[in-house]
Amino acid sequence: MKKIFLAFAFLAIPSLWAAETASPLAGATVCLTYRDGKSETRHVPLVRQEDGAWRYELRTIDMPDGLARVTLVNDAAVRINGDPGWWMIDDGRWGRFTRASGETAASRRMRMPFFGMKTAADKAWFAIVKGLRLECTDAITVAGGVFTLALTLNVADIGFTPYENWVVDFYELEGENATYSGMGRLYRNWQIERGAVRPLYERVKGNPALAYAADSFFVRCKFGRCDRTKTTKEDWLKAMPPVLVEHTFEDFKDIMRRFKEIGIDKAEMCMVGFQQGGHDGPFPDLFPADERFGGEKGMRDAIAYGKSLGYRMNCHINQNNFYRNAKRWNLADVAKDARGEPLKYTVYPGGQVYRSCWEVCCNKYVDKDIADEKDLGLNGLFHVDVTSAILPGVCHDPKHPNNRRSMCEWQLRVGEKVRAAFGGYSSECGIDHCAPILDNALYVSSYPGWHSKKTDLVDGYFPIWHVVYSGIILSNPFYATIDAPCARDSGSGKTDAVRGSEAVTTYLDTPARRTLKVFELNGRPMFYYTDYKDLAPIKRMYDRWQAIKHLQFEYLEEHEEIAPDVFRARYSNGEEVVCNYTDKPFDYQGKAVAPFDYGIFTVR
Repeated sequence: MKKIFLAFAFLAIPSLWAAETASPLAGATVCLTYRDGKSETRHVPLVRQEDGAWRYELRTIDMPDGLARVTLVNDAAVRINGDPGWWMIDDGRWGRFTRASGETAASRRMRMPFFGMKTAADKAWFAIVKGLRLECTDAITVAGGVFTLALTLNVADIGFTPYENWVVDFYELEGENATYSGMGRLYRNWQIERGAVRPLYERVKGNPALAYAADSFFVRCKFGRCDRTKTTKEDWLKAMPPVLVEHTFEDFKDIMRRFKEIGIDKAEMCMVGFQQGGHDGPFPDLFPADERFGGEKGMRDAIAYGKSLGYRMNCHINQNNFYRNAKRWNLADVAKDARGEPLKYTVYPGGQVYRSCWEVCCNKYVDKDIADEKDLGLNGLFHVDVTSAILPGVCHDPKHPNNRRSMCEWQLRVGEKVRAAFGGYSSECGIDHCAPILDNALYVSSYPGWHSKKTDLVDGYFPIWHVVYSGIILSNPFYATIDAPCARDSGSGKTDAVRGSEAVTTYLDTPARRTLKVFELNGRPMFYYTDYKDLAPIKRMYDRWQAIKHLQFEYLEEHEEIAPDVFRARYSNGEEVVCNYTDKPFDYQGKAVAPFDYGIFTVR
């Protein structure tokens, strides 16, 4: 990298700068911080683009040696306590300008490459990170009554020479576009126009597995796991705790039989934790299925039985986690840090977990795993844990070095292989780097816990992800809305994996509220932790979903709260869904929407 920072390309166009100074987005403050602790700050003009955006671009050749991070604050990103409007960061968390001080709201790394502000009744701005998006953090801070929404490029954490220019485009939004829905529409159009994603109605053509998924529930049955409440991580590093058998394959067959008997005719059935040791069994090992659940014969019988009932069958695996005690463990295959040491991910009951290198995963493991999984008779979308829930990492192994961008590219190649084999790719969450290969997300947000925590600056969550990807990616909105209609007791709707962050399961406090939230955000109902003893709530949700499931193929064009605790979602086919969370009927277009129910209307 060069030592000189002055060679910004946009400094060569003073005439354009002079002509456009009236825009509040036309300038920004840039602070460069070096590894030795020194820093320099300057104000710079931004460059007008053909699509109307104001662009900040820092070229790799202009990044000084020793640079640790660069922080960018647009002139329009500074507001005062009491100003109208709101701020929004990458994961949809938002807040008003109504505090003199408070705890920063930030993402460790951006789950979606955008952020924005509403600054007046009919004005807003929206920023999209179009270069080095995997290396950024956005954060809102307030001190002395001054709010600052900043974007930081974490140069020192890239681990490699910066591999592309840092590009950030700021857009002015006015009128009906000056909303989070307007921001979502803008980003969706950018994704589609550049070919990153394709609408669901196009992808289901000639793809019966994906078409079936869009018309069905996602039902996950966990066979075995380790009880995390009675032992600690220190214990897990010594020995894997005993496996708890939650269901056998015969139990699973009985669950499917009962589903069919009560009239749930379409469901994608997913087998979770079937491998040795159950859910915490050491990956990359997958087979044979654990004999405690019925072994390979029991698994094959269950798959065949589910298909005979008309269900699509799939299973849950993990390509991100490698355990040292796995039979297929090979030190040469896992990702390495800059010192050449294997990169540790976390500790689970199966032991120490290491990060996979996706290049090795793609070239060494996936083809055989797909062949083995196809041989079992699986015919539903294939579900891969973790991938869409964390940002891609790096690998410094000289035999397979990868920065975050190239690691992401390997993840997408794996996803395309899975898609080709099974008709679709399902994963845990909705982080945007997976959008090109993601067909189904178990949950989009963990708000108000985990990576989307509610601080005292945060007023709520905007469903901008759903505006962007409704009609493109099937999804369930929140971790809290898994098993939406089921009771939250010790046997359902909860996992001991969330200890210390129970807010992710207690958010949306009743089955009625959770169920309606799925309908409000065009969700696909998904089940996982319930014990399936009482299927009546699931059947009621199944019946209520039938009238709106066709919207899985439609874009969500506008979402807003039209009255206290009443929300309206408008779709690309001209229909509106009004969801009433109050205890009184709500009148809309001369028709009453019952408490905790939805109504479908045609846009007038």
